[in-house]
Amino acid sequence: MRLKPGDAAPAFEAITTTGVVLTSAQLKGKFTILSFHRYVGCPLCNLAIRSFSKQAPGVLQSGLNIVNIFESSDTNLKQALTIWGDMDFPVVADPTAKLFKLYGVETSAMGVFRTMPQVSQVLESMRTPKPPIKKDGSDLRMPASFFLSPDLRIFDVHYGRHAGDHLTPEMTERWLKIVANDSAATTRRPAPVTTA
Repeated sequence: MRLKPGDAAPAFEAITTTGVVLTSAQLKGKFTILSFHRYVGCPLCNLAIRSFSKQAPGVLQSGLNIVNIFESSDTNLKQALTIWGDMDFPVVADPTAKLFKLYGVETSAMGVFRTMPQVSQVLESMRTPKPPIKKDGSDLRMPASFFLSPDLRIFDVHYGRHAGDHLTPEMTERWLKIVANDSAATTRRPAPVTTA
């Protein structure tokens, strides 16, 4: 089930590619960008992670947490990182898609069809060197990105409509402006979801 602004961010525990145990509780107190990618051999995800890693220093400097999750094995993800280069943020392998399911990140045959018209993006991804790693995730998986508030609620969310519909620089800039004006962000933050 998809999450929406105001929902509590599902709690999780994962191990990063550097062997560090990462828990959602450790993200408390800062805004966090939590991005879900397909598998590491996906050309469009390869393009997205390269683009995002270029923005990461500025994003981290603003005080945000960043976590990127791939539906790939830890071995394949580590191999990909030897090609992409070290990341300045935690990267997590989720080969069983446990975290994907927890955050409602979907698979969609329709999303695959929606990818086909994205000609310029597909061509650019084909021209960008990608890790020569055998596919180990679902071709139907769609990407998604979540903007978590310091109190671990969903502040904003982007569920990709097609395989290349990742977090864009424009979305990142919008979220950075919220962080830069945290007092305004607090007044606009969705109210906590309560149950009777």
